[in-house]
Amino acid sequence: MTDNEVFRALCKRSVCACPHCDVTSIPTLVNILNASYYSVRKCIKSLETKGLVVLAFDGGIDDEGYVRCYKGYQVTETGTDTDIFQEEYRKEINYINKLLSN
Repeated sequence: MTDNEVFRALCKRSVCACPHCDVTSIPTLVNILNASYYSVRKCIKSLETKGLVVLAFDGGIDDEGYVRCYKGYQVTETGTDTDIFQEEYRKEINYINKLLSN
């Protein structure tokens, strides 16, 4: 598992057109990447040190009245300036344009 693989997974979730939340937990990344908790956490700490991701929280009440609370990581403003983020953003924009053109 590399920092770039974990960062790309966070970027993909960050640019998604219809996310329920911009915060992604380590267990979620473990499932997405089919990797060990330790390896993902190690990469996250490295990305956090580089200033590309930050620990974040999101919460509120959903449409059905249930309380939701998320703790995880999100891409920082510095992270959005990277080539990986820009590439994933372009892919998402192309996907949206493709959907809208049909």
